[in-house]
Amino acid sequence: MKKIIIFIAIAMAFLTTAMMPSTVSAYGGSTHEWIVLQAFDLFKCPGPEPCDCPQHYYPELELPYKVNPAPNWPWWPSENGFTGTLVAGGSADLESHVFDYEVVTGTHFWDADDGNELVESYMPFTGYYENSMDEARRTLKLARELYLSGDKPNAYDYLAHVIHAIADMTVPAHAHVNSHALNGLDADAGDSYDDWCGYVGNEKVESADIFSRNHHLWTSDHARAAGGFVAIPNDAQNGALAVYNSILQNPNYNYNDGWWPDNHQLGADFYYLMYTANQYGDYFGSMGFIPCTGDGDGDTDDRRGWMNYGAPPFSNVDDPPLTQDRLQESPATPDNSKMLYCIWSPMCPMALPPIPLICPALCPLDVPFCWQFFGSHNDDDGDLSKIASVNLPYAYRAAATLIKSFRDSIDSVPPVSEISLEGLAGHDGWFRSDVSMALSATDNSESEPWDPGIMMLQWRYQEAPEDACWFDFPGGHLFTHEGIKEIKYRSIDGLGNEETPQTASIKIDTKLPDITITSPDKDGFYLTSDTLTIDFAVSDDLSGIYSFSAKLDGVDVSDGQVFDLDNMGGWHTFVVEAEDYAGNQRSLSVTFSIKIHATIDFKPDVFNLKSMGNPVITYIEFPAGYDVTQIDKSESRLSFVTGWLYKPNTKPTAAGDYDKDGVLDMMLQFDKQNTKLPFKVDPPLYCDLMGQTVTVKVMGELNDTTEFYGEDTVLLACLNCTCPLKK
Repeated sequence: MKKIIIFIAIAMAFLTTAMMPSTVSAYGGSTHEWIVLQAFDLFKCPGPEPCDCPQHYYPELELPYKVNPAPNWPWWPSENGFTGTLVAGGSADLESHVFDYEVVTGTHFWDADDGNELVESYMPFTGYYENSMDEARRTLKLARELYLSGDKPNAYDYLAHVIHAIADMTVPAHAHVNSHALNGLDADAGDSYDDWCGYVGNEKVESADIFSRNHHLWTSDHARAAGGFVAIPNDAQNGALAVYNSILQNPNYNYNDGWWPDNHQLGADFYYLMYTANQYGDYFGSMGFIPCTGDGDGDTDDRRGWMNYGAPPFSNVDDPPLTQDRLQESPATPDNSKMLYCIWSPMCPMALPPIPLICPALCPLDVPFCWQFFGSHNDDDGDLSKIASVNLPYAYRAAATLIKSFRDSIDSVPPVSEISLEGLAGHDGWFRSDVSMALSATDNSESEPWDPGIMMLQWRYQEAPEDACWFDFPGGHLFTHEGIKEIKYRSIDGLGNEETPQTASIKIDTKLPDITITSPDKDGFYLTSDTLTIDFAVSDDLSGIYSFSAKLDGVDVSDGQVFDLDNMGGWHTFVVEAEDYAGNQRSLSVTFSIKIHATIDFKPDVFNLKSMGNPVITYIEFPAGYDVTQIDKSESRLSFVTGWLYKPNTKPTAAGDYDKDGVLDMMLQFDKQNTKLPFKVDPPLYCDLMGQTVTVKVMGELNDTTEFYGEDTVLLACLNCTCPLKK
């Protein structure tokens, strides 16, 4: 009788606590919120290594919005984005968007190995509930419909409830459909794993923030090391689609109820993630009403054949998933978390409901076959950190993969961007000034109510490493470099659809081309009896020469071209112009004279150095085509090689045919007194010059400034000079 009273008292205590909604929660201490944050971080950078710059974007999730007030949590962002909606919705234990139950978490259980996809789950004392698969698939359909209608805040809130359901599947008790009602009273007396994740060490600290609880020991880094996004194999993908379609088409179960997502790929991905998350939870043991609703020991049953329990992480549960420098030492779990449970055996002849009791103190061991003892799974051996090291990273990975699949089911077409470059443009994309870059983009969904818009325009230098950060484009960028810079640019819509990067070259050259003219030379001496070879070069070290021209007196000439100058006496201009690809232009010109080669006859043939009074006479004859009568006497000069220079006198000149050769010549007289330099020299100089034959040069201009030039020789003498005898 005493034992019966004790038995009834314990049963009433369990019944009372089990009916309390707050005592049936999964992942305590804001672990669900932590899972969403790590999943989004993983989405942005799926690995395999951590990165400083996102590899993937979901800009819409980071937009500020003011639909729902931010919870009063110290870690909540000051400006909520849709990420905040996901985080808030991740704590979905207190409301359901599909069913109206007081004990909401009754719908958060599913045993994937029992062969039923959508049947109700039985929870001791509280009755039957639609299982987690049923609630989650309905919620996912609504999430997508809400998004397509333009109601994004609620869409992401609903999506967060689905993520919550997937995360719950990694909790062993939820995978076994084991009620863990005692958690609210004593986590160590109920299913201690989910509460322990929200503890600080082994203590329940209500004031602790999200970054100090046990779950923070496993971050998105561990999920990257485990593989990042969940890669769904082709056979599993096809199998999930087959399951999806069979459920839709099976009239025996009336599953074609319109509650599956319209996008079959999303539905298949969801089913695979839900199923595999459940297998992760099912692998480890849990404590609870084991005979009623599941296998509390944990197992490797796999109805779909999608798991590989012989491979990591299951094959190395005893090993840390990452090196110790990246994983803090997991805190030891309390000894009593390894407690044994005793349960009422279904073999017992007494028709009593199965009641869990803490062993061994209260077990009526004297009733044969009525009590069975169960411990936790050998692989975790009661060490809750071993469960977390495997299941939390998978929860992050599955959540990130669902976010990606949801995004792809809405729109997987990236936007298309265009680049505009402004500056002083040249040719072939070159500029001769600083260049202002502008980016714009268009998206295929611009007319849809859910249009995510172009959220990000980015660029970076092509020479940068692949893991280098992209520069966000705030509206303009000015390039000032000289030379060529190759860049990549892309656009990203609000759903994170990334355009395949396009490339562009920013080419700037502000320097003028180089021009060298070797011939003709402005200081050169050219006679009509000579030839002239054109010699020039153009170059540009940066953009290169786009075009050039060479003109002699306005007529195109080419490098290396040879001219006979006999008919070209006069002044000429040679111009070379060059333009580089940037549009920089340079012009270089040379003005030079081609002198008429005159025939000169100097009189007297013998020049008396001592005579100062008599003038000298020159007869000037031009080649055919030139007129000696056009000589400008005032611009004519006569000089000896010694430097003596004479001006013509003012006496009239005479034109005639002095040498009787039929060619007109011009006579010019030069007075010695008109020399520019002192003519009077010391007698010793006379003696030194006497007897030498020197060159006489005559030069001058015609009335049209055409120059002429001629030479003759003369014998120097010094009459009546007394000179010492030369030895």
